[in-house]
Amino acid sequence: MLAELQLETPPDEDSALAGARNRAAPIIRSVQMSASSLTQQELIDKNELRRRLNLPSVRMVEQLMRKRKIPYLRLGHRTVRFSWPKVLAALDRFEHRAIGQ
Repeated sequence: MLAELQLETPPDEDSALAGARNRAAPIIRSVQMSASSLTQQELIDKNELRRRLNLPSVRMVEQLMRKRKIPYLRLGHRTVRFSWPKVLAALDRFEHRAIGQ
């Protein structure tokens, strides 16, 4: 789904370019790691989250986002996606348990 990033450098690169490439290597590795972790997770949109949480409207999802009760990824101006396991983990914090259990 997400391709790994590869840097190709011409054989006649100067030392400044080589230094920049070496500084960028950890960043590229972290992008590869986060890309591979995203492929492991399922990303869903507002409508699917509303359906899974059995909420009456998408507006309720937007309220949870505004109140920062659920984590989300903003991929563009309007595009928002959610990691289902992270949403469940965030909502677990609000569970009220009975006394003595």
